[in-house]
Amino acid sequence: MIDDARKQFLLHRASALCEEHGARLLYLTLSGSLLHGTARPGLSDIDARGLFLPSLKSLALGEAPSHLNFSTALPGERNTAQDMDICLWPVARWLLELLPAGDSDALELLFSPSHAACTLYRDAALDPVFSEPLRLADVARVRSRMERALMKMEKSLSRESSLDTLKNVRLRLDTHASDTRLRLREVLDSLIEDCADDSLCLPVEHEGERGLRLCGRLYAGNVSLAEFGQRLNAELRRFGTGKAKPKAFAHVLRGIMQLEELQHEGRIRYPLAGREELSAIRQESTDRAALFRLLSRLRTRLTALDNRVGEQVDRGYDPAFAKDCALACYAAPPPLPSRQSRLDEISPAIVQLVAEKVDMLERTQNIRVLYACESGSRGWGFASADSDFDVRFIYVHAPDWYLGLAPEERRDVLETGTEHRAEGVLDLSGWELRKALKLFRISNPPLLEWLSSPQVYCERGSLAERLRKAAPHSVSLLRIWHHYRSMAKKNMAHYQKHGPTIKGWFYVLRPLLAARWVEERRAIPPMRFDLLLEGSRCDPEFRAEVTELVARKKEGNEKEAFTPPPRIAAFAEAETARQDRPDLPAAASEPENLNALFRDILRETWGDAV
Repeated sequence: MIDDARKQFLLHRASALCEEHGARLLYLTLSGSLLHGTARPGLSDIDARGLFLPSLKSLALGEAPSHLNFSTALPGERNTAQDMDICLWPVARWLLELLPAGDSDALELLFSPSHAACTLYRDAALDPVFSEPLRLADVARVRSRMERALMKMEKSLSRESSLDTLKNVRLRLDTHASDTRLRLREVLDSLIEDCADDSLCLPVEHEGERGLRLCGRLYAGNVSLAEFGQRLNAELRRFGTGKAKPKAFAHVLRGIMQLEELQHEGRIRYPLAGREELSAIRQESTDRAALFRLLSRLRTRLTALDNRVGEQVDRGYDPAFAKDCALACYAAPPPLPSRQSRLDEISPAIVQLVAEKVDMLERTQNIRVLYACESGSRGWGFASADSDFDVRFIYVHAPDWYLGLAPEERRDVLETGTEHRAEGVLDLSGWELRKALKLFRISNPPLLEWLSSPQVYCERGSLAERLRKAAPHSVSLLRIWHHYRSMAKKNMAHYQKHGPTIKGWFYVLRPLLAARWVEERRAIPPMRFDLLLEGSRCDPEFRAEVTELVARKKEGNEKEAFTPPPRIAAFAEAETARQDRPDLPAAASEPENLNALFRDILRETWGDAV
């Protein structure tokens, strides 16, 4: 398996590839030899395959791409072991075109979640697909494609044999090229002397004289050698230079293995159980006779597969289910915004200090910090040089702490106070796990912001990721909208009374843009301010004014009094005065069993002590 840095690169590049086309990444997995279990260290390149959701606009305009590709290799150059390739399909094309056509790569993607270590990203919108893959596996079509592939390879091998025979005859013919008076019948025995396959090159009787049957074509014995040579050259051009490669045989063997596992087990698991055999096929002799024998073995295995591959698989491809799954991807809310790490924006001294503080808290309080991130202006992305480092974390006590008579009466917040450093002011505070889960249940926006922070100091265990996946389906968007609207109106009133500053205006603009995001996109807003601004449906002049204001704040003049530009002032006044309430879900749906999640995290963190 590859290291985390390369996994992050692939995920980041796939996400960027989707963003460039206004699409949303749904799934990304390592594929090829890494998924099959046949990768050779230092020799195999890195392949990733996945799915994306095109924008409705691109679909309406007929501009949705049929695939998205990326490669680190230079155009026209062959991949090396250091190269990485990404191939993404639109989810509807995968479900409605490739799977019913029996595409073996599409089938592989359908069962790829079985190799959890290869999964780099998975959107919850695909859960119905991956939970019932047999409803989308058209086994008969896959088998037909394997049969056609075997026929194609047999034809390719036969063509190679014919090509070798033609070349041998051509070489023999060149020895007689100086005597143009000769006829084919006069040198016939000499020409066929080196032919290894009598069925491809043999003398025949034609119109009372000897002629030549060469690779299925008949040549009369009285034809001149000059004309025969011209015809021979034409045949050589027709046959071309293509060769059957062991890699193609490996591809067919993999398809047959997948069908065999479907027949016997009703599913496909990766890495493949027969990966040793799959690796060995690449080392097979390229001698044509050996390849013909290999072809025969593959055909025997494919023929041995029953027409019925098991009752649970025999239902075949379900087109109605596939259409429902494709439509559901558009109905499903997007996940929490990507939190691509930007910890390199933080001073190494601060990162080290946070690590020391976390270690100290764990030792003195007998806790484990599960998640720690930047909040405030640094997490929002418009910090100035003297902005505080607002570190927020979630922690869990040892099991005994929760076994008292009234753990709910115990303090569920930890604070270390502020610490002044040369790099800035450091402020750490955290919530105990039960408190965090209760706040998650009521759609607490600050907690949701923490989970999508771009600057994460530590993340341990599965808590943060499970909450990220549950959030889009569990939160009350109306409650989040009210939170940001109330914050904006409160801050607006404060700064109108006490005089506005650049910093103060961002405490108005950010919640207003977040509320607009919830209202227009019906989704949880991202933490970063630049994403909020880019995703707003505000006019370009307004966005330009705000971008200039961000630059001024970062320069360190955030507390100076100023008059806001007219478009910013007009936007804030209009938004805070607006009274209409959006049609959003008023209540949160029940998330995954939070009691079970709490127990899972205790066991995950403390092991046998639970």
